Amino acid sequence: MALTFKKLSSTADPVYAYQHWKSVFLGDQQSPGLASVTVSSARDVETKKPKGKDKATLTDHGKKLSTVTISLHVPREEGDDLFKFIAAISPSTHSVKSPLEIVHPQTLMAGVKTVYVQEVDLKGFSPQNGFTVDIKCVEWAKAPSKSRVTGTPKAAGKSSGSGTNKKPKNDPGKDLSDRVAAAHAAGLRSTTL
Repeated sequence: MALTFKKLSSTADPVYAYQHWKSVFLGDQQSPGLASVTVSSARDVETKKPKGKDKATLTDHGKKLSTVTISLHVPREEGDDLFKFIAAISPSTHSVKSPLEIVHPQTLMAGVKTVYVQEVDLKGFSPQNGFTVDIKCVEWAKAPSKSRVTGTPKAAGKSSGSGTNKKPKNDPGKDLSDRVAAAHAAGLRSTTL
């Protein structure tokens, strides 16, 4: 599945507009300062190699939960905003059952919509550079439901005709520009980007 975006140089496209990349929304909170977001996604692939053989067998166990790291660089003038932001998103105030919605172009491209904040690392403060904070999150997913299998299994490659074997359409780039613009427009009610 290929993601298609407009020209990288387009400043009218919200995906590439600077103000959308410089902050992140966690829950209903917009980050102060300058945010840098990194998303790591991977699949759980097991490699089995028999002794004395040259080739291995790969077994795909599905997608791992993505990890999201948010690095904030906040000038000292915005220190009060930083303390309020940290208090609102702190892992000590949220349980695993109450994840936070995350909005940033990087997470939208990776298909990460909700996260659980695992760690807030206050790196330090300097009068010249202000505050440096790293926030480590993990993608949140509902617990898998126990599936009940009834009826007769179908032969490989044959469909029952009910459409249950169709893959869901999940194109994270389909309406990315619209989602980024909407999220930031909602945040503009109280904060200027």
